[in-house]
Amino acid sequence: PGASPRLSSSAPAQMGHHMGGGSPGGAMRQNSNSATHLNQRRQKRLERNRESARLSRRRRKQYLEVLEERVTLLSEEMDAGRREHAAQAVRTVREMREARLKELG
Repeated sequence: PGASPRLSSSAPAQMGHHMGGGSPGGAMRQNSNSATHLNQRRQKRLERNRESARLSRRRRKQYLEVLEERVTLLSEEMDAGRREHAAQAVRTVREMREARLKELG
């Protein structure tokens, strides 16, 4: 009953070649090439994104190292300032005590 002839798997490609293009076989190759091209573009984009992320992480790490160094230096300066302030307060109290003792005696 009404069975259609079976074509070999290479028949669409052969038909497209002999009939000047525009056949389903040619469209399949074009779709395959297009999909391959899109996949290649996607892979390149993913690689660029990975590289960009890697550089971003490196920059962030360097920035954090600079900030940590700055925190260390500022902490040392603050400690030195506190020590100097305490020493000055001791000198001031001593001078005020000596001045008061002179007044009294």
